[in-house]
Amino acid sequence: MKSPIEKLDDLKGKRLRSSGSQGAKTLQALGASPVSMSAAELFDALNKGIVDGAIRAPNHAFDFGEQDAYKYVITNPVQIAMGQVFIAARLWEKLPERAKNVLENTAKEFEPQVMAYYKAQADGAIEKLRAKGAKIITLSPVEAKRITDARLSYWDDIAKASPDQGAKLKTILEPYSQ
Repeated sequence: MKSPIEKLDDLKGKRLRSSGSQGAKTLQALGASPVSMSAAELFDALNKGIVDGAIRAPNHAFDFGEQDAYKYVITNPVQIAMGQVFIAARLWEKLPERAKNVLENTAKEFEPQVMAYYKAQADGAIEKLRAKGAKIITLSPVEAKRITDARLSYWDDIAKASPDQGAKLKTILEPYSQ
């Protein structure tokens, strides 16, 4: 955020860049106005006042040169999207079982390392933002739960779109959703 915030109610009416429908739905539930735009457009949008802030992986502020634009950073996760690998179902079905097993086992083996890697990246970037003068805000447990509840409400949409697969995905991703 460019403007002061202390609590989630300070987000009401703010225009925040969101990537994807989960982030947009979360922001709406918190009273903010989501703005969809590419990462490449965000720097100019922040500087021109088109948006007041963004859902952003902290290290991306540095990757995209936006580090000076953020004066207030909420550290509680608004959207969680760490290290996915996608393979089209039609391609997956053509793979031999051995190849599927190798891919699945490799993903499971690396999963804890990937989560730890992204957490370390985020923590390091937050410290760099603090060093640049950003106010780092960690919300109370009650407000953190509001973010989690808003984020998890997206599962209702997934369940409507695909009841069987939605339930499976929710179960698989549950450990990462809290």
